[in-house]
Amino acid sequence: MVNSDSTVGKLIAVCSYCSYCSYRIVSLVNQWSKEVRLEPATGLELDLTLDTSAARQALHDLQFVELKG
Repeated sequence: MVNSDSTVGKLIAVCSYCSYCSYRIVSLVNQWSKEVRLEPATGLELDLTLDTSAARQALHDLQFVELKG
């Protein structure tokens, strides 16, 4: 995971010659950090339902042949 504080610091240092650039970078990072949710949007449990009827039917329809050697 990228440390956003160090990334912002590097970007500000690169753009230190231009105060507008620094302001723009900081405001973009602030906007991004408000929009990004760091917590999962769903619960920790997963409801997983598998439909195995097609696989069961395919196994039922198999034709086995005895090979004599």
